[in-house]
Amino acid sequence: DASYGEIRLWIVNLIKSGNSSRTVNRKINALGSYYKFLLRIGRIKVSPLKRHRALKNQSKLALPISKDEINSLLESNVFSKNYTGVLKKTLINILYHTGIRRSELLNLKVNDVDFSKGFIKVLGKTNKERLIPLLPEIVCQMQDVLNLQRELKIHRKTPFFFINSKGRKLSSSFVYQTVKIYLGKVSTKTKKSPHVLRHSFATHLLDHGADLNAIKD
Repeated sequence: DASYGEIRLWIVNLIKSGNSSRTVNRKINALGSYYKFLLRIGRIKVSPLKRHRALKNQSKLALPISKDEINSLLESNVFSKNYTGVLKKTLINILYHTGIRRSELLNLKVNDVDFSKGFIKVLGKTNKERLIPLLPEIVCQMQDVLNLQRELKIHRKTPFFFINSKGRKLSSSFVYQTVKIYLGKVSTKTKKSPHVLRHSFATHLLDHGADLNAIKD
């Protein structure tokens, strides 16, 4: 017989008691299942939760990887010397030193890289194009990737710059797992993802006095 007004008071009390939005939503889902059961057996005609909207979950803050952690990883010998090892190290390096998104990295084409000027051209959200400068060491690593592709006679089956040993475009999960596994070797932080590297890139620029609006651009 409870009304939605009474349920709202219960929800407010749950929040005031310190429960997270995720916990409150889980309790409401349980209550919703009960009302579905009452509907099914004919005890009620309308669920009081019919128009209820779930609370938004508070997203956990992604802590940046420290400069010491990223330097420790990139200067270590954990990457194998074969094509896949060189590829994985380059992926992490370019994600951190340019701040590009995982999707932008995956969709980077060979023609989007200008080695002579040290720039890459990426197509971001809403088809917004950006030119991003590369450090000399990143230029060298990307050239090494191309040279290895030629030496190993990897036949490119796609116009995209980063390909696997079979010549195909890298998958999104390959990039994610690469970052997660290798950051796990130097960091105990909970979140280890390409987005964390992007966040770390911006944080470290800010720490060194870069203008916030320039970083956003």
